[in-house]
Amino acid sequence: MKGRTFFRILCLFLAFSAALLLTPVPSYAAAPAEWTVAFYMSSDNGLDSWAQKDVQELMSVGSSKDVNILLFWDKESGPGSMYKVAKNNLFELTDFEYDRIEPNMGNPQTLRSFVTYAFKKFPAKKFALVLWDHGDDFRGLMYDEHVPGDGFDLLTNQEVINALSGFRINTMVYAACVMSELDVVYEYAVKGLNVDYLVASEGYDTMDSFPFDLVLSSLTSRPTMTPFEFSVMAVDQYIDFYITAGKAYSQAATMSVIQINTIDELGNVVLQLSRSLQADIRGYAQIIANAKGQANLPWSENGWERLIDLKVFVQSIHDQSLNTAAVKGIDPAGVLSVVSDAEAVLAKIPQSVVHVRYLDPMGKHGVYGVSIFFPSSRDSFENNENLYGVYYDVMAFARAGWLGFLYSYWGAGSK
Repeated sequence: MKGRTFFRILCLFLAFSAALLLTPVPSYAAAPAEWTVAFYMSSDNGLDSWAQKDVQELMSVGSSKDVNILLFWDKESGPGSMYKVAKNNLFELTDFEYDRIEPNMGNPQTLRSFVTYAFKKFPAKKFALVLWDHGDDFRGLMYDEHVPGDGFDLLTNQEVINALSGFRINTMVYAACVMSELDVVYEYAVKGLNVDYLVASEGYDTMDSFPFDLVLSSLTSRPTMTPFEFSVMAVDQYIDFYITAGKAYSQAATMSVIQINTIDELGNVVLQLSRSLQADIRGYAQIIANAKGQANLPWSENGWERLIDLKVFVQSIHDQSLNTAAVKGIDPAGVLSVVSDAEAVLAKIPQSVVHVRYLDPMGKHGVYGVSIFFPSSRDSFENNENLYGVYYDVMAFARAGWLGFLYSYWGAGSK
């Protein structure tokens, strides 16, 4: 009896072992999905109520077999949490190294860890990364006001590049203010950030931000969208939502799709235009001042008067240069160079800003998808600790010649 019992136990053991070998180990994704959409969200800065609204929008759609929706969320109080978003639910992913830990969302290592985890655990044919928080043009984005030991941090644009080094991001969405700025996207292009399309605004991102439920519903219903189609759809859903909502505080809404690998060419022709203007900066000073005034955005009085719309600025310089009275006293050969260079910029803008939408108040004033840095004066630049010598001087576009152009213009205007 003991021998027969042993034999039965041995058979059961072997059968169980075989079953283990034949049964696949459970995984996060049995095969690559069509899309992984990963949200890196910080509301550890007073934005909690708006973050909660957007998380509800994510949950109203949830992941599907073709679309993974991931969320790493650092709230106003308590630690960060990592989730896979399901229909009407959040499944916590406790194996993420920053889950249930108070993170520094302004640390590039936190972002890199998040993206590494998403790529490894939730492979997909196409990858979208959404950075949700405050934005501040060339200074960076992702404010974290409760960093243990430090208090405050943000991601500089250089840190974004370092964090995403080695990854291919098809679409990166900035649910943040004023990030569609030439210095920013030029930095990404020349420093090798491997992102196909950037969805961002040259103006405010409204407090309601994107209608993520509409964006994700569109994607899950047609997951075969290309990255370009997804990017355009996200912009259209954004603007259409505010047209439908009719909210007064949202009338400054604008959003665009930037093709990153073309931006270095756009930046270079802008720099060539700046060199032609500097050839007779005194003669062109008033034309530049007029163009800057026309290119100021409608919300400039609220604190970002240092940014102007690139296309409006260049178009104005071009048109004034064709006015014989405006260019009286300027060398005609120099005027021809400015006109030619301005036309080169105007031809390049639609190759880089491949889709742009806006509400009527912004459109009537003139917004075409990308801004450029142009403070009102040398004094306003050098006496702002957040600009002078801290963040702007390290930007590649500034070093390539734009800052030199600004100083040349300020010098001409002060004498």
